[in-house]
Amino acid sequence: MLMAGPYPEFLKDRVSGPWGHLNNQQTATLLSVIDQQRIQQLVIGHISDKNNTIDKVRTAVEPVIANSGNLYYACQQQGFDWLELS
Repeated sequence: MLMAGPYPEFLKDRVSGPWGHLNNQQTATLLSVIDQQRIQQLVIGHISDKNNTIDKVRTAVEPVIANSGNLYYACQQQGFDWLELS
C-alpha cells in the first residue's frame, strides 16, 4: 500500500524503515499479544484519504480487539477529541 501510494521516495523510505510507522498488520499483531484489559482508550492513527483508509484499518484491527467500545480512529482531517483516562 505504501509503496504504491503517491508519496515521494524519501518519505516512503522513512515510513517503512526501522523507525517508521507500524503497518496495519503489525498493529493487529501487537494488539493480539498484549493484555487488552488494561487499555482504557485506544486511538488508531495514520489514517488518510489517499492511502490508509479507515476501512483498511478496521479490517486489520477490529478482529483482534476484545472490546471495541473505547476504540477511536484519528483520521487525517478530523483528528479526535480529548479522551479522559482514569
